[in-house]
Amino acid sequence: MIKLFFLQIVALFAICIILDWLRLIINKFHQKEFKLRLIDSMPILALIFIHQLTINPKGFSWDPVLIIGWMFIGILVLIHKAFTKHQLSHKNFYRTLWRIGDLYFLVAWIFAGIVSTL
Repeated sequence: MIKLFFLQIVALFAICIILDWLRLIINKFHQKEFKLRLIDSMPILALIFIHQLTINPKGFSWDPVLIIGWMFIGILVLIHKAFTKHQLSHKNFYRTLWRIGDLYFLVAWIFAGIVSTL
């Protein structure tokens, strides 16, 4: 499993380089600047990586538990936005939820990597 975790780190760096090249190509042909960051794709990549690290012979993975936790975080963010801003904006809510999800899944992936190497 330790080889898989380090292979995922190498894949993450490769995806980072590809996304950076893609951003440069898109910005070259479009007038509006396109902001594409690796961290924005982290929830999707982390779910794939965590599934690979935590799958057991019975087919159980941490992904369902993590997604339920992310939904719970979404409900808390929604309640927080409703009571502090007194209005809800889809753009503001989704941006906040996605940024929290970036950190949430990054920490979960690192934790899964540590647990799988033990």
